[in-house]
Amino acid sequence: MAKTSNLFSQLVGEAEVDIETPIHWWDWLLFAIITAVALLETQAREDLYAPGLVFVLAVIVALCIVVRHRYKLTSFLVAFLVMLSHEAAAFFLAVPWDQLNTMAFALVLPFSLSRFASGKKIIIGFAVIVPFYLLVKAIHPQDITDGLLGLVVLLFPVVMAAAFRFRDKALSRERKQIKLQEREQIARELHDSVAHHLTAVIIQAQAALAVVDHSVQAVKPALHDIELSAKDALREMRGMLSALRTHSAVDYMPQQGIQDLKSLADDRSELKIDVLIDIELTDIEQLVSFACYRIVQESITNIRKHAKNATHVQVLISHDGNALELSIRDNGAIAADLTRPPQAFGLIGMAERVAILKGEFSAGWTATGWQVKARLPLTA
Repeated sequence: MAKTSNLFSQLVGEAEVDIETPIHWWDWLLFAIITAVALLETQAREDLYAPGLVFVLAVIVALCIVVRHRYKLTSFLVAFLVMLSHEAAAFFLAVPWDQLNTMAFALVLPFSLSRFASGKKIIIGFAVIVPFYLLVKAIHPQDITDGLLGLVVLLFPVVMAAAFRFRDKALSRERKQIKLQEREQIARELHDSVAHHLTAVIIQAQAALAVVDHSVQAVKPALHDIELSAKDALREMRGMLSALRTHSAVDYMPQQGIQDLKSLADDRSELKIDVLIDIELTDIEQLVSFACYRIVQESITNIRKHAKNATHVQVLISHDGNALELSIRDNGAIAADLTRPPQAFGLIGMAERVAILKGEFSAGWTATGWQVKARLPLTA
């Protein structure tokens, strides 16, 4: 019972999925197809009691399908209430109840409701339709088997929509986790960079304190304040880093930068890696250098995992005066569908890192293979 209550609470708390363009041109194309098929069916079937009426009902259902993403609950309720009311009216008027096979398109509506609507709208929709459906079917006790089968058919797209929704939530959580991990790594790199500079400040301040008695006495308090402030900043930075890190083991090895990229090229695997650096390393801040290494490292990892028949990787690092230009290109087999890039989670982490440094990131197919490009400001 507690588990059922928990599932119900989770369903109530489900947020609505935003759809940027709720009505597309292909929705109207689907409307035209449904109405055309319905018109052909009404002309071909001779058993229809009121072909004009059932055709109008099919048009109403088709319109509901067109607006299903804009009016998720309303379109579902209107379509199924119209169809069930038609069946109930036929029974009470003692006339044949006929429905077009084209009405099967209506199964798109429970799928859309369950896939994109909020939890509350899903509950309201099925709380109205399912009892009404059972009531209408109850007036035909001789068709109880067909009624139960129809209920199963009605709920099947709901199960499919729930599976898609669960998959999307799992992927979303994984993407968020990857971004958090990347931010944690950046926080550590920030700590190392700031610690390096602050340590220098502390040493300089201590040196100044050692000789100040022999020179200008007025600078002694200022230098002492510099030392205290630098120590405080270092302690606070370490405290922030401790809060950001997880409880997993921490790697205290020095962070690797552009100067370490040659080690990636020295790999003995079959994948040949050429690294060309056309920039003075002294012109690059540490955070940019760290980011550059991580992007190249992650790109090469992705190539090893996902690229088909890749034997060569070219890494080119240059600059245009204001920003570092980074390009990683392989010679792997090009995908048949160039509009769908590989869904490697490493791309998410790389894009997050570049965005934090206020740079530009892109990845996609070229005429010779897969390419990752990044533009990072020389001063982070």
